[in-house]
Amino acid sequence: MTDSPPFSFDKASEALGQIKAARSLKDFEDVFLKIIGEIGYRYFVFGGIPEDGKNLGACIVSMHMPQGWDKLYFDLGFVDVDPVLKRCVASPDPFLWADVVAGLSVNSPEYAFMRKAEEHGLTHGVCFPVHGVNGLEAGVSLSGGAKAPSTTEMRNLHLFCLYAFNKLKSIAKGSAISVPALTKREREILLWSAFGKTNRQVAEILFLSEKTVATHFKKIIKKLSVQNKAEAIALALRAGLIPG
Repeated sequence: MTDSPPFSFDKASEALGQIKAARSLKDFEDVFLKIIGEIGYRYFVFGGIPEDGKNLGACIVSMHMPQGWDKLYFDLGFVDVDPVLKRCVASPDPFLWADVVAGLSVNSPEYAFMRKAEEHGLTHGVCFPVHGVNGLEAGVSLSGGAKAPSTTEMRNLHLFCLYAFNKLKSIAKGSAISVPALTKREREILLWSAFGKTNRQVAEILFLSEKTVATHFKKIIKKLSVQNKAEAIALALRAGLIPG
């Protein structure tokens, strides 16, 4: 991937031990980011697969993305054209984003989306579909690498990401997340946003101005100590501030 040491089985085993020791979501994210950083990746997403009528933002469990990318992704409706998400739903096996791009028409909106992702640093991505007893459960994507992983690295990364996802689930289920209380209005705004509504749409539904909704979100983000709207929604869902 980069000039860093290859992700061997021994390296993967060591990484599993580090992930196993994580006791909180922050611990997990810090450790996971450090591990993938050592092998050349900068970004990650752990996300459930949205069912019909459910917004993808409400399914994201954990992520670290380039600044501003999540806003572009959700505000511009990229979820409707994201070919990696579509491939994840259809594929039982891990895959390279490059293989997805190779099958796209250069004039398609999907191709344009992938080029936009590259412009934001989301390069040489890999995706690992996660299957449970009831079928496809989630997907884990890594990106921001300098080059694609080898076949052996891909296999070891697959093992590591499957374990990491299960560890993340256990943290989310087994740990009470302590967060500041939100007002009724703030919870309403978060809930409608979790269903995929833009600030303008939320404003229309709640009979507010778009500027008022944006102001509420600034307060929510500050209260929850997160970086953006997507992280606020994900944390609120995990903490039970809004129903999933």
